[in-house]
Amino acid sequence: MKRFFLAALLAASLCVAQGQRESVPGAYSAQFTITEGPPGIPPGYTFPVAFVLHSGGTLTAVSSDPGDGPGCGVWARDLNGDLVLTFLGFEFNSKGAAGSAKIRIRLKYDADHSLANGVWYLDLYDVNNSSLGFIRGTLTAARMMVEAPPN
Repeated sequence: MKRFFLAALLAASLCVAQGQRESVPGAYSAQFTITEGPPGIPPGYTFPVAFVLHSGGTLTAVSSDPGDGPGCGVWARDLNGDLVLTFLGFEFNSKGAAGSAKIRIRLKYDADHSLANGVWYLDLYDVNNSSLGFIRGTLTAARMMVEAPPN
């Protein structure tokens, strides 16, 4: 009897976790704001980012910065129910590849997963994978909705 109860409890928790994961996938439009970074990047600078959270726990992202390539990575819920994302992006300049960036994000969603607020941290590397520093900030994200064009 005790084994049956534990198995039922485990199955229920897996269903809840799966339900949480399935309520998050979709396309999001986000506004990133820098709060701390290297000289030349002022705190308060904002830029848009679009990202897609896929149902299998992977993600794709693209920034508005012409020097940023697309990003890819993974996402999951932590024990607090927050969403944690980690992804890799490549940096480019007029000569080609300039390095890479590892971006880590923690998001807190509203009840229907349409809006989120969070923090992000970016580690920047040159083409030899030597650290160039970090940038950190905050973000707000909204789930994209289908919109028909006007008549």
